[in-house]
Amino acid sequence: MGWKGALAGGAFGAVIGGPLGAVIGAAVGHLATGSGGNENSSSGSDRMQAVFVVAIFSTLAKLAKADGVVSADEAQMIKRFINDHFKQEDRAFIKQVFNAARDNGDSFESYFDQLCSIVGDDREFKQHFLGVLCELALADGVLHPAEKAQLLYAERVFGLNGYVDTFFQYGNGAAQGGAQNLNVYYEILGCTEAATDDEIKSAYRKKCRDFHPDRIQSKGLPEEFISFAEKEMQRINQAYDEIKKARKIS
Repeated sequence: MGWKGALAGGAFGAVIGGPLGAVIGAAVGHLATGSGGNENSSSGSDRMQAVFVVAIFSTLAKLAKADGVVSADEAQMIKRFINDHFKQEDRAFIKQVFNAARDNGDSFESYFDQLCSIVGDDREFKQHFLGVLCELALADGVLHPAEKAQLLYAERVFGLNGYVDTFFQYGNGAAQGGAQNLNVYYEILGCTEAATDDEIKSAYRKKCRDFHPDRIQSKGLPEEFISFAEKEMQRINQAYDEIKKARKIS
């Protein structure tokens, strides 16, 4: 059924409530599911995919407006992303989610606080989500200080310490090894410096399994965002390579 089926009829928005539920309620009339499904018959992964889609475009709207106004470049980038990744019958819903979040009085922080309460300790979902949001935040070529401040708030709420700074370092090919980044590389693998070499290898293998294309949709990543999971896997590989260099692991 997928994320559209989970949102069909608007019941899901009422269930989750809060700012995310409000934007679902504002937009669900624009969603053509063609499935005849409903939230009660959708799976847990369908519902998490629905949360992902709605939360991404809600928080992206707040990021775009962080400096006071959505610029023409930002609006064009968002339109291009929606047109490139979503079917025509779904675009009106996505645009309405974005517009509703852009225009309401709820804060970026309120969306992230609610999202964190929904996903609980699902670290893979959080890592997927923050990676996608960072990618989109930089898609217009500019990262404003206010936008970065919001991303750093998301990082803290998600418990992914150092992720944002490291993303913008090696996400642009400017990564440097060294002690200042090693703690972040350990965070990306989900372990600490106290881990043994074997534990590091095990953590890396787990990440490879969790971010494999065959599993990512069951973890809450909609198919429209699969290409972002591949980029996240590149960052995981880089973190593992840097740790191996520092530890001289063969």
